[in-house]
Amino acid sequence: MPFGLGSTQHQNETPVPQYPPLPVFSQYVRSTPTTLQMKEAKISFSGDDFKVLDATTGDVLFKVDGKLFSIGQKKVLLDGTGNKVGEFRHRLMTLTKTFEVECFPTLQFPTSSSFTIESEITFASTKMMATIPTRPAYIQDTKDPSQSRWVEAGRKPFVLKADWRSKNGNIFLGNPKAGGQLVAKIYRPSFTVGEMFFDAQTYHCEVAPGIDLALIAMLLLALDEKAKD
Repeated sequence: MPFGLGSTQHQNETPVPQYPPLPVFSQYVRSTPTTLQMKEAKISFSGDDFKVLDATTGDVLFKVDGKLFSIGQKKVLLDGTGNKVGEFRHRLMTLTKTFEVECFPTLQFPTSSSFTIESEITFASTKMMATIPTRPAYIQDTKDPSQSRWVEAGRKPFVLKADWRSKNGNIFLGNPKAGGQLVAKIYRPSFTVGEMFFDAQTYHCEVAPGIDLALIAMLLLALDEKAKD
């Protein structure tokens, strides 16, 4: 399969804003476009530490600490202040790489939820799919507050296609062959001296408004793990 099918075909397109928003981990949805920078630590005893930053401000939004790893390859995603957001682990004894994700409870949503990220066997590229349980979203009508309302939770299909060697890829809400919308795109910034010497992996992901940033961080983590095969 050519790289362009999932990696470069949509690179000149702008991710489509989602309204109502699609919260998964509750408080990590923004109303403006956000570019994430994902970076593995240059020196790490585990070799797996990495951080997700706001590429514009440099603020740490999420991080995975190698000290929190377990024998079962469980990884805990923390937000920038150290709060636990969710848990990520490999599902053993599967034909293709499969990951299980748990969304931890929050004050706004006191119950946990979970979903599975499954990979598909493809040639020269990576394809992953997940049906994500979204949380209820509050839609505020500033012109007519009486029309403000809650939108019910649901399950939304996400598809990720990437050429992981070049760090180019796209994340869709729905199947792109059936009209699924581009909601995030992944690309590699200019090569840095630090990466040449330490082989740290740095890449950006432009995320549409209304898409949960913690969800995107989990999908990127799954891709990063898949690339180690």
